[in-house]
Amino acid sequence: MLIIQSSLLLLLPIVSLMALMVLIWSLVKKRHPLFYKTCVFFVVSVILQIVFRQTEFWQVDRCLDNGGSYNYSSAKCEHTPT
Repeated sequence: MLIIQSSLLLLLPIVSLMALMVLIWSLVKKRHPLFYKTCVFFVVSVILQIVFRQTEFWQVDRCLDNGGSYNYSSAKCEHTPT
């Protein structure tokens, strides 16, 4: 599961940028059916990026990167006072 999440987090921004380029191109060329399809694809890819960034693995990683310790029972990041 971790490999799938990592690969999606790597590929989704690339796919979103490509969809954004197609959106701009289809808007300039006035190809409205392609614009609407690409717009839906772009929105879905952005939503997926947001969803995958909120998984527990990435919350734990963010907590540990900031110097805290992750409490799994309460699902919270705890920082000890210095």
